[in-house]
Amino acid sequence: MSYNRNMTLARHHRRQDTKSPRLQEAQSTPETLGDGVSVLTSTEAWSLFDAQARKHLRMSAEEFELAWERGDLRARQESLPVRRVLAVRVPKP
Repeated sequence: MSYNRNMTLARHHRRQDTKSPRLQEAQSTPETLGDGVSVLTSTEAWSLFDAQARKHLRMSAEEFELAWERGDLRARQESLPVRRVLAVRVPKP
């Protein structure tokens, strides 16, 4: 699965030419922090969470939230797929 620029958690720029107009633009826009780290909106973060839940657990973010709250995933909480989804878990916007 590929993500567009707005869904990227971190984007690395080549440091070969620090005067590159593209690099300067990326570092000066409000949605990026230094070194090309992008800040996601709450909707974009939820979309990423949903995509990871679907990819790793074959369930939507809503289904994951319900299963997590009910304790259905307790036995699997240390498994790599569940941990990958938990790593990007955010509140629903």
